[in-house]
Amino acid sequence: MVFHSREVRRWGLLAAVLLISCGVGVGENAPSIELKKPTATIRAGEPFEVGIVASWTGDSERFVVSPGNLVVPSWGEAAWDRVEASKTSDGVALRYVAKFTAKAPGTVAIPELHLVYTDPTEPLVEGPPEKLTSPPKELPGHQPNSSDPNAPQVGASTPGATTGVDDVYRKAPDTPKVAPTHTIKAEAFEVNVRADYRWTYKYVFFGVMFLGLVIAGASIEYGRRKNAKEVQREDPLAPWRTVEEALHNARRHRLDGDFYTFYRELQRLVKFVGGEVKSEFGAKIDKRVEEIGFQNQTPTEDELEGIVRDLERALARWKEGRAA
Repeated sequence: MVFHSREVRRWGLLAAVLLISCGVGVGENAPSIELKKPTATIRAGEPFEVGIVASWTGDSERFVVSPGNLVVPSWGEAAWDRVEASKTSDGVALRYVAKFTAKAPGTVAIPELHLVYTDPTEPLVEGPPEKLTSPPKELPGHQPNSSDPNAPQVGASTPGATTGVDDVYRKAPDTPKVAPTHTIKAEAFEVNVRADYRWTYKYVFFGVMFLGLVIAGASIEYGRRKNAKEVQREDPLAPWRTVEEALHNARRHRLDGDFYTFYRELQRLVKFVGGEVKSEFGAKIDKRVEEIGFQNQTPTEDELEGIVRDLERALARWKEGRAA
C-alpha cells in the first residue's frame, strides 16, 4: 500500500503526540538520522524498502519531523510508504520507510532521502512571500502609477519591480511568522537488482519432469513392443492362433444370426493378416460390411459359406508361407 506524503506527515505528528505520554526527559540535541539499507536480495519488479530513522534525546514534542519530497528515479518507482514511532532508552525514534521498485536488473542509484524538521523553541521568522498570479490593483501603501518615486510600478523597469504579469511578489502586512525549517539528509547509495529467474526455474523444473515422464512412457512402450516381437520370433505360430481365434468368433456370430458382426470380425482378420489376403478379400468384405450394416441387406447361406471357405484357403497358404 502506498501513502501520500501528506498522510505520512500526519502519521509523524500523531506518533509524536502519542509519544508525549512516554515520560522521556527533556534534552537539547538536534535530531540525528540513520539510513536503513535493504539487506535482502532485490529483484526486478518487486518492491524493496529503504528506511531513514530520525532520533533525538528528550521529549517527543521537542521536534516536529516530516518526510521531504522523494525523487522518483528514472529506473523505476518510488513513494513514501509509512512511518513507525518508537521509544528509545533516552529519547524518541521515528522511522520513515520509502518503497522502491526497479523495472529492470542492474545497478541502480537510490536518491538522497531527507527529512524536514522544525524546533518549536527557536525564534519565529517571517513566512515566505506571497505570490500573485495577476497584477494587483493596488500594492500595499501605494497607488498604481503613483508619483511617489519609491512606489513600484507594475510593468515598470525599476529595480524591485517586475515586467510580467505572472510573477508579481509582495509581502503581505499580516504574513504569519513560522518556526525555522531545517533539512537533514541521508547519502545516496547504489544497490544491485537481480533478474527474477524464479518462475523460469519453475518452468524448467516442470519441463524436466514432463520430459522425464515422456521418456519413461516411451521406454515402457518400446519394451512392450520388443517383448512382443521376441515372443513372435520364439513362436512363429502365435499370429496363426490369433487368426484361428478370429475365425472362431466369426463362425459364432454367423450361427447367432449377427451377420454384420460376422463380417466385421472378418474385416479385422484380413487387416491383421495383410498382404495378399487383404488384397484379395479386403475390398469385398468392406463393401458387405457397409451394405449389411447400413442398407439392411441379408446375406445368403451360400454367400456366408463361400466367403469362409475361400478365406480359410487363403489363410492356409499364408500360414505355410510364414512357417517356411
